[in-house]
Amino acid sequence: MIFGITCDMPVGFDLAVIGDQAKEAIGTSYPHFRKQMRSQANVLMPKSQEKPEIQDFSCTLQALQFSAGNKEKPEQIVQFHGDGFTFHRLAPYMGMDAYIEEIHRTWNAFAKIAKPVKIRKVELRTINRFFLPMEGNTFKVGEYFRQPRWFIDVEGLTHSKFFDNREAYDDTTKNQVSATLSVEGMDPERGVPVIFDIDTLNPLARDIPESWEEMMPIINSLRELKNRVFYSTLTESCLNLFR
Repeated sequence: MIFGITCDMPVGFDLAVIGDQAKEAIGTSYPHFRKQMRSQANVLMPKSQEKPEIQDFSCTLQALQFSAGNKEKPEQIVQFHGDGFTFHRLAPYMGMDAYIEEIHRTWNAFAKIAKPVKIRKVELRTINRFFLPMEGNTFKVGEYFRQPRWFIDVEGLTHSKFFDNREAYDDTTKNQVSATLSVEGMDPERGVPVIFDIDTLNPLARDIPESWEEMMPIINSLRELKNRVFYSTLTESCLNLFR
């Protein structure tokens, strides 16, 4: 699960300057710290056999990353970006309710230190990875997925892999969703590997809320949209695999 808030930052904001304050605010709970950098360069390719010439090389700070759990395989990550904040929960995932207070706490730390001036979008993304039982060298698509119908209803096909992406928006809340369902290859021992990626966002700009209670209706509306897509895509047989 990834929860993110993208913001407008104060004029002259420098992510590198707030590193020590960020460590002091959340470093106890997230002891593993690293900087995410982005390198960029232009490469001039000569016509002759000479070596390529690297020009205009630059390296910029993208995020301050704090993680908890195993350093190499963390369970929870908080990132302070140059344009906002993200909270990442990796496996095992216990549901949004288990992490909402920690999201609140770490967002408050970011807001206090970085002093964002406006929210541009709020995003909630879940990436579900699971395995379906195999029948011989294939699986029954229609037994586990309600969509995509055009693919399920074709008779005489032995399914091996597929990729389906759909985007939509909610007429009432203006929330947007991008849902990707994919199957790639087969694992004879574990079954059919499935990735179901649901990315929801609220794109309406707003002032920084005075209290977290003002954020909860937005978060809950994104959760509702995510759940609506999740349950309308998977059949009961598939949902039973999660229970």
